[in-house]
Amino acid sequence: MGLYYSQALTVSGPRDEFVRFLELCFKKNEAGQLVDLKAGPWSQEASEFEERGDSLLLDFEVASLSERALTVRFSTKGVPVGSLVRVMGQEFTGLRFRLAALDDSNEVSFVATSCDGTFAEEYVDATVEFITEVEGQPRSDDSFYTAPSVIQPWPLTHIRFWLAERTLSRLLRDYPVYEPPFVGLPSNLSTEQAEANFERFMSTRGARMEQLRAFLEKFKGALDPADASLRELDRWIARYAAFLAVRETGASFTTYDPAWRDARLGQNVIFDLSTFLGEAVILRNPGFHWELHLDIPSGLRKGSEHYQTFVLRGPNPADRRRIWPLDRVRNTCEALRQRSFMWKKPSFTISPSDAVDNFFSYTLAHATEPII
Repeated sequence: MGLYYSQALTVSGPRDEFVRFLELCFKKNEAGQLVDLKAGPWSQEASEFEERGDSLLLDFEVASLSERALTVRFSTKGVPVGSLVRVMGQEFTGLRFRLAALDDSNEVSFVATSCDGTFAEEYVDATVEFITEVEGQPRSDDSFYTAPSVIQPWPLTHIRFWLAERTLSRLLRDYPVYEPPFVGLPSNLSTEQAEANFERFMSTRGARMEQLRAFLEKFKGALDPADASLRELDRWIARYAAFLAVRETGASFTTYDPAWRDARLGQNVIFDLSTFLGEAVILRNPGFHWELHLDIPSGLRKGSEHYQTFVLRGPNPADRRRIWPLDRVRNTCEALRQRSFMWKKPSFTISPSDAVDNFFSYTLAHATEPII
């Protein structure tokens, strides 16, 4: 699908030069409002899009316009248009250009400028001020994480899964509930609260894995990092894990609110399977360890589902990649549930199929590869 870049372009300068810039560079509608970028020598990409009849700038909007200054916001697919600033700056040397850009994976944030025909660009921190410049407002909590969580029924499961679903439901009834000291979206917790939650996780993970081991023994299963045991665990997940997943309007798995009781009991098993997955990765890969994830720029923390959550980090401090065991197990359980429907097609799938059919074996074999 490719990355999308959100961008804000601000241009200002003497009135005559500014008016010439508007006339040469932007399309207008019948009311005289700016609606898109014109193709021209300042942008080879724009010319190519023009030939196809497409717009180079997606979601184009004029944020502000006066006699001497303009700010527009837009997005582009694949690449930011920093080159546009460079070429426009050479064409309109009397104007000042500033382009702030952020990709939709929140990994790349940079500014391109041109003043007196001199072009410069640099990577910058995604601060609150920068996000406000690019997006028009600071980040806020996603209602998905803050709305009350209400259990929703799943579509009808195929008859061949009914026995597994009933068996799991029966054996799950007394499974211990995991409760952190503080509930709520992790990014909204104070530093002290997040650290207390992390300390609870670190100090109880051994006991949680033991209760997971005891639970799997009810199915005559095993829990051990050895390859033979992992293949057995793969088969258990393929048969039963679909029925651990919860369908709800909110995100109790992220916020721990409501507590994981009754219809949400399966989330405790997902949590403990995630813990075991993380411990198995650490055992097989020296230098990997659990951490409280804080390495998110300040402007991206509000509403983030990952800020101040538990992740695995490798031995290289400069490597920004993380392994997210909680996400991996939960997504696999939901993908399996989607595959169990009798009449309804899955709304999403995970590729390759081996990543679901042989989840633990596959994940451990590929856990530290750069693609994750």
